[in-house]
Amino acid sequence: MFARVPGKRPKPPGNLAIRQRHFSPLGRASRPRVCHVGKTAMKLREIIYSLGFKPKPRSYGYDLRQQMIRGATYRYAQWLHPRAYECRISERELDRLEQFLRPGDVAVDIGAHMGDSTLPMAVAVGSQGHVIALEANRFVFPCLEANARANPHVGRIHAFNLAATDENRMYEFSYNDPGFMNGGEVARTRGFRKWNAFRQQVQGVRLEDFLQQRFAELLPRLRYIKIDTEGCDLYVLQAIAGLLQRARPYVQAEVMKGTGDAYRLAMYDLMKSLGYAVYLYIDDYRYTTQLQRHEMLQHKNFDIFCIADQLGGAHG
Repeated sequence: MFARVPGKRPKPPGNLAIRQRHFSPLGRASRPRVCHVGKTAMKLREIIYSLGFKPKPRSYGYDLRQQMIRGATYRYAQWLHPRAYECRISERELDRLEQFLRPGDVAVDIGAHMGDSTLPMAVAVGSQGHVIALEANRFVFPCLEANARANPHVGRIHAFNLAATDENRMYEFSYNDPGFMNGGEVARTRGFRKWNAFRQQVQGVRLEDFLQQRFAELLPRLRYIKIDTEGCDLYVLQAIAGLLQRARPYVQAEVMKGTGDAYRLAMYDLMKSLGYAVYLYIDDYRYTTQLQRHEMLQHKNFDIFCIADQLGGAHG
């Protein structure tokens, strides 16, 4: 039921994080060891990598697979990085998105990775809709491109190998594995990123300018923005504040573990100043009561879901 594109073995399905096992010199599994440098905890392997003992970067292919949802057949590209999560479309996720996206709408997926959130967005907006997907990581981008082409009967996916940032320039991103699974900007994200041994230069674009230049005719239909930029979500939000004021889309953003109090409160204050109610997202499928400002500091890693005030009675 799937065609193989050259690459390595896939990771088992599911969204559970897989712990890497570290082995002692005696061959027994041991707990990960860390070295504290100031407030930064650096794994032993990062020390080894920093001394020049690191593997070469590895590129993984993808499988083209298919599934049935609601009586229709959909294809998806599954990245074969051993830590990659399953990219198949979840009907539960479709049900959630259809609360906010209608046929013909436009959605933006920032930090789209291999397209696991892009695909259900494209199904939700239908054949007359559009999804604009940005992914900075060139190692996973071919998989996102394949997902953009996989289902011509759903919303059109416009995929770009770019980072949504607050300036039009090159940025350095770092990753902690040779397959470049997850990473982010070195300069302004969590302190450990400067110790990550695997680097790539990525092109950053001011998202609002980029959308205005490339998709001006679609912006009146913009209804949903998802942001997952590994600790840079605040800076993306700041750069698109004008767009949020005009278009009033739903906004889903990540508050990443390790981000400081000032960062978290600035994210909350920004969204409130733009006239949004801020909710805590639970299990990636539902939101609960509105967050109070101090509650931004009470959770380690979570998503917020933001609804423009005039939409308060329309989200169900």
